[in-house]
Amino acid sequence: MLDNDTYMSEKSTLTIKLALFTFVISFVIFFGIFYLKIPTDLQDHVYGLTLILKNHSFPIPPLYYFLLYLFSGFSADIGALSNVAIVILSLAVALKYYYSVDLIAGFYPNKKIDPLLNVAIWLFIFSAPIVYNYKQMLFGRIATNFWHNSTTILLMPFALLLLSHSIKFLQLKQPEIKNVISIVFLGIINLLIKPSFLFPFIPTFLIMVGLTSGLRSQLFKTAFYIALTLGALIFLEYYSIYKMTVIDAVRFKNDAKGLTIKPFYTFLMFSDGSWAVMLLNFLAGLLFPVFCCLFFFKDILKEKGLIYVGILFLIAFLIGTLITEQGIMASNGNFLWQLHISNYILFLFLIKFIYDKFIQNSKIDKRILLLIITFSIHVLSGFLYLAKIFYLRKYS
Repeated sequence: MLDNDTYMSEKSTLTIKLALFTFVISFVIFFGIFYLKIPTDLQDHVYGLTLILKNHSFPIPPLYYFLLYLFSGFSADIGALSNVAIVILSLAVALKYYYSVDLIAGFYPNKKIDPLLNVAIWLFIFSAPIVYNYKQMLFGRIATNFWHNSTTILLMPFALLLLSHSIKFLQLKQPEIKNVISIVFLGIINLLIKPSFLFPFIPTFLIMVGLTSGLRSQLFKTAFYIALTLGALIFLEYYSIYKMTVIDAVRFKNDAKGLTIKPFYTFLMFSDGSWAVMLLNFLAGLLFPVFCCLFFFKDILKEKGLIYVGILFLIAFLIGTLITEQGIMASNGNFLWQLHISNYILFLFLIKFIYDKFIQNSKIDKRILLLIITFSIHVLSGFLYLAKIFYLRKYS
């Protein structure tokens, strides 16, 4: 038997090794995308930054672009900015894995996590919607991981950190200044990269605090002020993007026209206008969670963590299926990002849930076996998706 210190040391060693390995693999992937000139948002964001700098302006939200500009030595050269982007994005993917493990480990005594679960989480960061049409493997699906959108890639580790600190808040009896500052700070970091995750996070956080502590508790009052602060900052960012004339240089000829409500508009657009294809696309991205709910719905309702991420996903789904941008930007699907991020988190918590079920059972449960197979197909689809990016030179 290993004592706790030895176990934790080996756990940390495995996590660090896999994080470093993740950085190397991600570096190779992003290097290939840039230098094989496979068209993605990665190059568009770099090229867009050079144009914006020439206009003596700066993109909003600014943090990803500021990091590129800073670590390139304040250069407007595409090559220098691209090299920095490769490193930053590779580090972000490695941190996404690291903080995913850290988040899940927090639910176990002494933050211990079994190596098998650790490896499952590592494999998960390569997962994708189940392949049924190799020509279009991403658009119209609710994905878990991305290799083509810079800001979403950078956002992921900070979204996980924000969720982690909010869970710690839920476990308190009284608000702690350090925790409150951490949530607000991470919320601002999220906002400065991309506000997407904050859209479902803010209402979900309030709902969970209300359910666990009561609407009259000091925790709920504090959570309300946190939500109010972050909500006000989102409004300011919205105003700067859609209302300020300086945005013309950022959005190119003022493509941003504001928001509108069009139920399922974006998903139907990516599904050739067919409701049947849209539902098939939903199933391709959500087969693992769907099976989990079909087989273990009552058990899932007993898990506070799963209730939290379940509400998070449902609110993200409502936002993603109801709200879209107007004008040219409507085809970009910018109000789907929070749904993809929430789906990643939902998968992550369900992986832990199913792993616990697997460990607890002395006999092989056919339902768990089917879920392991389904999860494996999602992971295999992710590697096929990466192969498709490089073989067909297409990320969709």
